[in-house]
This record gives sequence, C-alpha cells and structure tokens, in this order.
Amino acid sequence: MKKRIYYDYRLTVWPGAWFSRIPGDKSDCEDILEQIQRHVNGIKQVNIEFTTKDICEFCKSKWEQDENGQPVCCNKAVEEWDRLKSESIPSLKVSDTK
Repeated sequence: MKKRIYYDYRLTVWPGAWFSRIPGDKSDCEDILEQIQRHVNGIKQVNIEFTTKDICEFCKSKWEQDENGQPVCCNKAVEEWDRLKSESIPSLKVSDTK
C-alpha cells in the first residue's frame, strides 16, 4: 500500500533579515538544530524541513491510484487494497435483511 517517504531533510534558519539552507539528512539537521539553540544568539526561528513523496511499499514505485483509490502499480498492492477494503466493509448477513 501507499507509504510516505521523507527525504531531502534541510535546515532553514532565519537569523533576522536573511536565511540559509543546509541540506542533509534528519540526524544532521537535528545535530545542527541542537548546536544552534545552544550556541547561537539572535536566531529568530529554526525549523527542520523535509520533502515527502508517496511510494508503493511493495514495488517502491511512485504511488498512483485509479479513480476508486485502487493502486495501479503492482499486483501485491492491488491484493492488499482488496484485502483491506473487504475488512472495512462488514458482510451483510441474510438475517440482517428484514
């Protein structure tokens, strides 16, 4: 099924009138953020930013689906979608129809 991937982590620092971006992974950004908060005066705002993309957890291709929400990339994703859909819709029993 669909899996969200976080990548291209970067640190954006606004020290007043200008900002700089330092690309890296999440742990690099967390280390820099900690250092900035501890040692740098005059920082207006510090955020860790990232880019996301949705991929199929089975075939790792870009997540695409049809108008009904069914994945179109691989058979495993379709089978999982069918399984989850059938579990979320309770079966109608004959005794329930009066």
